[in-house]
Amino acid sequence: MDINNGISISGNAQVSGSSMAAGPGVRATSVNYGAADLTELRTIVQTLSDLVRSHAPERADGPAAAAATAAVQEANRPTPDNNRLLTLLGHVRRAFGDDGAIASAIASAYAAVHASSDPDHG
Repeated sequence: MDINNGISISGNAQVSGSSMAAGPGVRATSVNYGAADLTELRTIVQTLSDLVRSHAPERADGPAAAAATAAVQEANRPTPDNNRLLTLLGHVRRAFGDDGAIASAIASAYAAVHASSDPDHG
């Protein structure tokens, strides 16, 4: 029997649940844009919205796709409301989080929102 020590995280790593995987033959992929500024935040959120529309065209008019569109609109405001962005991203995650590419984009968007609100960043 193999010993399974679970997932080990150390150092200053920032980890999202969507970037972890467990079990035989699984693999986790995470995109880390290091988004610290508003331009990158906007790009990441737009990419997420585009992924939702291209990966799930049959649900492109549903509430989660509308949340992705609203997140783009919020990110494009002069001063986005990070709490609103996180709420909208949560709606998208609950509906599309099982899609690997979308889950990775959501993780990047969460990281971008948190980086943009970190007073020690930059």
